[in-house]
Amino acid sequence: MLFGAGADPFIMNDRQLEALIYLSRCGTFKEAARSLYHDSDENEYVTPEALQYRIRALEEELGISLYKKRQGTSRVTLTREGHLFLNEAITIHQRMQRWRSMFAESTRGKLSFAATELVIMHRLPEPVRLFHERLPQIELVVKAASPENIEAKVRSGEVDFGLATHPPEGDDLEYVVWKRSGFVVITPRGHELTRMEKPALQDLVHFPLIVLLPDPSRSDDRARVDAAFRRAEVNHTPNIVLETSNSELIKTFVEAGIGVGIVAETSVLTLRHEIDVVRMGDEFGQTEVGLLVREEKLITRAMREFLLLLSDTFEPWLEKRENGHRR
Repeated sequence: MLFGAGADPFIMNDRQLEALIYLSRCGTFKEAARSLYHDSDENEYVTPEALQYRIRALEEELGISLYKKRQGTSRVTLTREGHLFLNEAITIHQRMQRWRSMFAESTRGKLSFAATELVIMHRLPEPVRLFHERLPQIELVVKAASPENIEAKVRSGEVDFGLATHPPEGDDLEYVVWKRSGFVVITPRGHELTRMEKPALQDLVHFPLIVLLPDPSRSDDRARVDAAFRRAEVNHTPNIVLETSNSELIKTFVEAGIGVGIVAETSVLTLRHEIDVVRMGDEFGQTEVGLLVREEKLITRAMREFLLLLSDTFEPWLEKRENGHRR
């Protein structure tokens, strides 16, 4: 890539820009090399020393220092000039990737993403089936992960994107809501709750409860259940006999008559158990699932196709991304 004019043109290549982008995101050359390896279609490992050499060459071309080391640690931070140049580097790098994608052979490739088992089991079978019909040449890799691990896999570049149950902790990832759903109560077949005209939370305290916590690492999931009973001014303390993030386990226990369960509505989209579903409004609030992706991630044809199979609500975001507008 040629910049400048007259007697002093200078040349920089996309690998140098890529090295700076990964260093800014990962904070160390070692982590940047590992992340770049995960993103590489050829699975070609680039050493930390090679990345350092690329950035040094870029600094020589520009005549500025792009990063500085933190004293007593292997971590680095970008200089003021480095931050200014980073925005340009991301724009140029994305444009180069888009051009490569435009002219690349579309008969092969791989798309990977991570999601919870609940989302994979109940929301993805049909989109995955349709994706394989439309792009049979693309290898689709689906990784089941806990909510906290989904964010880590996206941030490290191990997967192209994630379907996460809450926004990211940092501001280096984009999050776009896909689905919102409430909670329902499930019971054994013929349970007395199913015969009530309008069952209320007060009625639930008379039965053993098995509660779904979508993400056990987040205390607000259990707090949501407790708060619902407090708002309803329930006189008795709920008899919660089991907490788990596995909705299939809850359905199995409910089917066995151990108690009634509180689960996300997503988990009853397909029923394989002898149970009944009781809808009680939004007393327990809502859960959500959203797209989680790195800011600089190129949206390939395969990724675009899959996201639109999930929902056409992604289309405005995709259009902004493709026109170079992030966030």
